[in-house]
Amino acid sequence: MSDVAADTPSRPLMRLFIYEAAGVTETPSASLAEIEAALASRKRVWVDHAGPVDEAEATRLAQACGLNHHDILEAVEPEQRAGVAHVDNATRVIAMMAEGADAFAPEQLAIFFNARMTLTLQRTLGDCMEPVRNRLRNSQSRVRANGPDYLVHAMLEAIIDAFYKPVDRLADALDGLEDAISLSPKPAHMAGLHSAKRELLSLKRALWPMREVLLALSLDDAAHVKPATRRAFRTTQTYAIQLIEIVENDRELAANILDLYQSALANRMNEVMKVLAIISTIFIPLSFIAAVWGMNFEHMPELRAAWGYPAALGFMTLVAISLLTWFKLRKWW
Repeated sequence: MSDVAADTPSRPLMRLFIYEAAGVTETPSASLAEIEAALASRKRVWVDHAGPVDEAEATRLAQACGLNHHDILEAVEPEQRAGVAHVDNATRVIAMMAEGADAFAPEQLAIFFNARMTLTLQRTLGDCMEPVRNRLRNSQSRVRANGPDYLVHAMLEAIIDAFYKPVDRLADALDGLEDAISLSPKPAHMAGLHSAKRELLSLKRALWPMREVLLALSLDDAAHVKPATRRAFRTTQTYAIQLIEIVENDRELAANILDLYQSALANRMNEVMKVLAIISTIFIPLSFIAAVWGMNFEHMPELRAAWGYPAALGFMTLVAISLLTWFKLRKWW
């Protein structure tokens, strides 16, 4: 939570892109007046909003973008399920971005778009959208030449691509755990395994609704989406399905590694028990011999013989060596 708070700006930051096939104008920190002027032009507009959104901010954004402020407030509510909805004059998309360098942390992104305008809302400054911004800056990019629907496709494509990083990292971590557990299982391995399983579950919960989002935008009744862009959404959906399959395979691998850990512990315990059983088996006849000569009957001639003690020790040694040889021949040790 502290990392999120550190990346959340105290005041909303609005980056404005005004673009068409011929060029793009980027304003790193735009005012509402600049946004309203851009929307009044005939060019396509992307308002990239980062930071908290209160009711006053939502009202100003709604007036500038021609939306209902209740829709904006609803879209920025935390912990929403990804989905697509049709609102006044626009299509609303809720998506989950993969954030966090060392651990997967889902970040919510709200998108409003229609034929000329795209509005994105997120809490933090860092995101996976920089490749999309770079594509807008590129004069040869298809994003600049197409409408807001294709820009939204580029955003969702970048979001799906960003999921590969935590998925690959967890796959490498599971491979390392499998090798380490095969050599020498330790309790610390279980902590890493449980952490990986929790992350994989979070990834599945984030990716599964994203597949439904891409499916909804690829259907023929999707508002503000051109037929060519629908085909692009279908292609991106296949990538989401592939990611879900990889996550499922990794979850199965994690379960197999858990079985491997338990099996390795059981084998180690069996080895310990086998050694203890061998020691006990050897000392059973030795204890019997010691008990026989320790009964202290009056008529036991060997007790008073000079060779009695070394003979007893020699006999015990012979019995122990014989048992060990027998165990070795039977491959019990």
